Amino acid sequence: MKLQGKNLAILAEDLYQDLELWYPLLRMREEGARVTVLGTEAGTTYKSKVGYPVFSDKAVREARAADYDGVIIPGGYAPDLMRRHKATLPWSGTPFPRGRWWLLSATPDGCSPPPAFSRDGGSRASRPSEMTW
Repeated sequence: MKLQGKNLAILAEDLYQDLELWYPLLRMREEGARVTVLGTEAGTTYKSKVGYPVFSDKAVREARAADYDGVIIPGGYAPDLMRRHKATLPWSGTPFPRGRWWLLSATPDGCSPPPAFSRDGGSRASRPSEMTW
């Protein structure tokens, strides 16, 4: 269990992309991480683009990024809906301390926050060679 003792957050909102939420959620739990699903509201069921439900454990406004070792922001239309809520915005630019991580939108040109969260629409990608982990 490579992630034993790690505390991770995954952000949820309606119209998330199924595999981008469920695959990391299940795999991180399999590896021993404690994964909390954060939604705009606590105790809410959010449906994916095809209607698959996920239940939020906690509201984003009740959580502190400093309490997590990393955050996963799945794609689909969810990031566009998330950014409309003021409490969610700080999570896109939260500088996690060195040694902590978060999932980025990866392309052949580099990595960046999902475009809906990026302050410049995702156009400023960091090349993997320039990134420090």
